[in-house]
Amino acid sequence: LRRPPPVAETARQIRFSLPPPEGGRFAGWTEAATFTISPDGSTLAFVADDGKGPRIFLRPLSSLQSKAQEGTQGALGPFWSPDGKSLGFFADQKLKRLDLGSGTTFPICSVRAGPGITGTWGADGQILFASIDGRGIFRVSVAGGEPVLERERQPEAGIQRVVWPSFLPDGRRYLYLIRRPDRTYHIVLGEPGAASREV
Repeated sequence: LRRPPPVAETARQIRFSLPPPEGGRFAGWTEAATFTISPDGSTLAFVADDGKGPRIFLRPLSSLQSKAQEGTQGALGPFWSPDGKSLGFFADQKLKRLDLGSGTTFPICSVRAGPGITGTWGADGQILFASIDGRGIFRVSVAGGEPVLERERQPEAGIQRVVWPSFLPDGRRYLYLIRRPDRTYHIVLGEPGAASREV
């Protein structure tokens, strides 16, 4: 009468090579994402320079071809929307949104110039982003507007930098890194309306 134990599912493995565009090269910067996988795991977005300057390319894992995305010239730090239908990225001192269905690019807000900046897109249409300088994490609506300082470095409390925000799957809570005076980094959990705590 005993039921047999459930058989554990084996994770599907995918192995493939990803060359840069023909005659081009991958484009990378200090402390900025260069590659990012879509939420459903089907498509890779990356930044490369094919002789026309850095821009975003998409490579479905079911294809051997990568396709450049128009309107993303000078792109830095791409990141996906939760539904996988849009990409956020930084270019021309702005945070921008690329709608993959229409191929249209929209500016969201201005950002400070710098080589390293990262973003993450929450489930409620909010985006968090932070610069390499570690001054703070900013929040802005995907519809646009003025960024609001979400988390700020606190030298008096031993927090010299706050960087690399990343939303958790619930789209509300997020992780980020802080740097202490001894130059060590610590993972911190952030949540709107609540105090941060180290993990």
